Amino acid sequence: CSLINRDARGSLWISPAGFVEATNQNIGSLSTTGVDFNVSYNTELGSMGSLSASIVGTWLDSLAAPVPAPGGGAASAVVLAIGAAVAEMVAGYAPSGQDRDASLAAVSAVRREALAAADRDAAASAALIAAFRRDDTDADAATLREIATERRQALDVATQSSLGIALAAAPLGNALAWLAEHGEPRLAPDVVVAARTVAAGVRSAAATAHANVEASVPERSTDEAGSRELSRLRDAVSGVFALAATLDEIADRVTSRL
Repeated sequence: CSLINRDARGSLWISPAGFVEATNQNIGSLSTTGVDFNVSYNTELGSMGSLSASIVGTWLDSLAAPVPAPGGGAASAVVLAIGAAVAEMVAGYAPSGQDRDASLAAVSAVRREALAAADRDAAASAALIAAFRRDDTDADAATLREIATERRQALDVATQSSLGIALAAAPLGNALAWLAEHGEPRLAPDVVVAARTVAAGVRSAAATAHANVEASVPERSTDEAGSRELSRLRDAVSGVFALAATLDEIADRVTSRL
């Protein structure tokens, strides 16, 4: 209204005293909610110049909100994907050859799989929470069996999802070990960043898997088949923790040479 000026008679056009200030204004708007994150890496390459990479994205409020999904498992997968992306960057600067091509293909595949695993884990997490939120108060025997089966199946899917996230990183062990020895020397710190980040994602996913496995103990320990499955899952969890330790060893070895 402050841009509308009427003359003494209230007109906008009878006299020059009446006019509208037609300035350019942006009156549009866009509303959204979320958490913005920006992950950047910058490395000097001497006479080659510098190398920088940036990952910019928005993680909607559902991650931080008390809702079933996405949760810690999906977050672990995204962390893994970021570590794989750093490794992919380093592989891109490695000397050309079959080994370099194999490493580049491996880390690229892990990055894509980790992002896909994040979506799968979000769905598994939502189903798990829904199963355990079912009200079994005053339920008859048949309904109780149905709820118990649904919970067991949802727990199994969630466990396999978490293990799948961690195991997706397995090819990165050899790839990062090769990059540590044959990659561009000035990118050695980025090998450390990649190894540590991937290890964090693996450990996080393994912790979620461990919690799910132990939550299934009361049901799995009731018969021999369940006990064998419990033992197998515990071994799998131990294996992914060992994978994280291997990645940390690579980072330690490279760090010692910096």
